[in-house]
Amino acid sequence: MTPDTPPLPGHLGQAPVRRTFSLLDIDLTGRVLARTHGAPTQLWELTAGGGRALTSLPTSCTGRFVPGHRAVVIEHDWGRGTTHQISLLNLVHTIIPSGLDGLHLLAHGAGVSHRLLDTHYRGVLYSASAPRANRIDLWFRDWFEGARCIRRDVPADLEGRVGNDGVTVATFSPARSEVGMTHLVSGSSRVVALPEGATPTGVYPDASTGAVLVSATHGGAHLTYAIDGQRAELAGVQAEGYVIPGGICPASAHMVTRAYAPPENLTLSGIDGEVILTWALPDPQCEVRAVWSPSGEHCAIEAGSVGWRVRLADGASEPLYSRSSSSASLR
Repeated sequence: MTPDTPPLPGHLGQAPVRRTFSLLDIDLTGRVLARTHGAPTQLWELTAGGGRALTSLPTSCTGRFVPGHRAVVIEHDWGRGTTHQISLLNLVHTIIPSGLDGLHLLAHGAGVSHRLLDTHYRGVLYSASAPRANRIDLWFRDWFEGARCIRRDVPADLEGRVGNDGVTVATFSPARSEVGMTHLVSGSSRVVALPEGATPTGVYPDASTGAVLVSATHGGAHLTYAIDGQRAELAGVQAEGYVIPGGICPASAHMVTRAYAPPENLTLSGIDGEVILTWALPDPQCEVRAVWSPSGEHCAIEAGSVGWRVRLADGASEPLYSRSSSSASLR
């Protein structure tokens, strides 16, 4: 997409779904995976033309698409206070919305609680907590080779992402000024320290360079670090706005930032700072986050009670949902 992309119209138009969601993922074609609000939370698939419920489970769940496949990996329990397990939902050969009988177990165990971190066309990244062992381990389940532990004794709040190459796993804990990296082929792992006092907020492996981009806060400032080797180098300081959660996409070298000062617009730009699109938030107090497709061709943005999707090829923005029947006032 070039800088002369036509500006957005005054509004996004009527949203096809009248409710609110938390956005979880977006696939290669622009379909968005979302979770409903209110217990029990269920999974929905959203498009510019509408949405449909994917699950009808007795308790809350969350999930991620499997890139390149019409399937969703779901974290859920079996009701009655059971521990969380991880299952696969085939969207082609299963009656939708699916109950527990439509799920195929991927990771489970008596007394072991699992937490889904990321999915890839090669497999699933998750953590497993075994109370008897008094520790939490990081696992990767390869679709063909099965599951293997790739790091032991990790923090309970660990977050992680698999690079598009399916080789690099980057992890972080908001409570620690460090980033962990694991090479799935060689099995090697290392931990790279961030500057003291830095709090990581997101990790983004860049398959094209082998580096890992890290968004972080430090002393009230929002920073971006690049890790290529054993050190974290400062890659940028967000002077006018900060990267929103999920806002960086190494595959397309783009990011979504939120302005510090009112009116706190959202801006889609290149990582080099070139501004492409800007939206006015419908509510200055709302929380925002973004999800990117693996190829970086699509981005979905959640801003309070409104959600929309952006196609980078032509800059088209399409509404996904809105709590009210009025048009979204994004521009």
